[in-house]
Amino acid sequence: MDFRTRALEALQETIDRRRALHSIAETGLFLPKTTEYIISELTKLGIPYKRLETCDGIIGIIDTGKAGKTVALRADTDALPITEETGCDYACKTGNMHACGHDAHTAMLLTAAKLLLEAKDKMSGKIKLIFQPAEELCSGAFAMAAEGALDYERADAVFAQHVGWLYDAPAGTVCIKRGAMMSAQNMIKITVHGKGSHGAEPQNGIDPIVTVSNLILSLQTIISREISPFDNAVFSVCSVHAGSSYNIVPPDTVIQATLRTYSRQTQKFLLERIKTVAEFVCRAHRAECEIEIINDLPATYNNPDAADFICDLIKRLYGEDSLVIMSEPSMVSEDVCVFLDDAPGAFWLLSTRPEEGAYKNHNPKFNLEESVLHKGCTIMAQAAFEYLTGDIEFEK
Repeated sequence: MDFRTRALEALQETIDRRRALHSIAETGLFLPKTTEYIISELTKLGIPYKRLETCDGIIGIIDTGKAGKTVALRADTDALPITEETGCDYACKTGNMHACGHDAHTAMLLTAAKLLLEAKDKMSGKIKLIFQPAEELCSGAFAMAAEGALDYERADAVFAQHVGWLYDAPAGTVCIKRGAMMSAQNMIKITVHGKGSHGAEPQNGIDPIVTVSNLILSLQTIISREISPFDNAVFSVCSVHAGSSYNIVPPDTVIQATLRTYSRQTQKFLLERIKTVAEFVCRAHRAECEIEIINDLPATYNNPDAADFICDLIKRLYGEDSLVIMSEPSMVSEDVCVFLDDAPGAFWLLSTRPEEGAYKNHNPKFNLEESVLHKGCTIMAQAAFEYLTGDIEFEK
């Protein structure tokens, strides 16, 4: 099956899908317009689907009717609460924007599904199409898993991709890394309880702002003093909320932070140390604290064999110049890790950087070079086809 030629022939169709999705950008776990669009496209293709109840996750199944493996292809579907400034005639007018390219991910998966349907008789097994909401909240994959999405037609391998301005690579270039490719993530909320007082009489209270000031500095030393310089971790306090008056010491202060790591061992150690340091610093200032770990996202890990499989596939399709092997993983996180934690596979980045007017992901002027979207369709379809038709196994 010549997926490369068919994807090129279907390029305008992919672009039309992407623009239709772009114009109805929605955020979070529930995306009614986006979901109805995806369901409409799957119905046109004759692909049966399962719509989840606790979130707007959708799973489509292409069943070849012959016994074999199951390969999952995943696309995220949500947007960001950003007012668009691209000036495109298909721009979203609702105050939301596909400023991270998820519209392209969904469009490419729908086209890849169409190409795979054309090759259905040449394959054995099943193709599981995962359309996942709330990636930007790092909660959509967890929500789908909680409702049994991993067990429903359980996958033997998983493939996924992301678009955008990547490492200054020209449009059409694929970036990938074996092993840890993107970091684990924890969102942490620490509420410090002191005792309010008049600003002129701080001795009558317990100042949570002073406590938090010392706490932030103490937390920053954990990584610099307790983690090997050969390991990688980032801890950033990104939000501090306290008080509303110039002369009143508030009773409470809340800080919100993010922790990024690559290994479960380092992640576990740092979470324990953050809790211990917070408790003891607060106690030293006569305050108390509550610590909430809001999420526990593992690192996005590419199975080495699966990554090599994708690298070989790209070289055969587009040549070595179209491939960049990342020397270091990214500190950005992606909840595709939930699927890759369940089944071995690979996640890659497809550069869609325009030659002019390029803005990075999450910018209100973000746009992409649509002419290379056929590559994402081809790679997804080719990877699924070769996995189902070849003697390929990835060790967990």
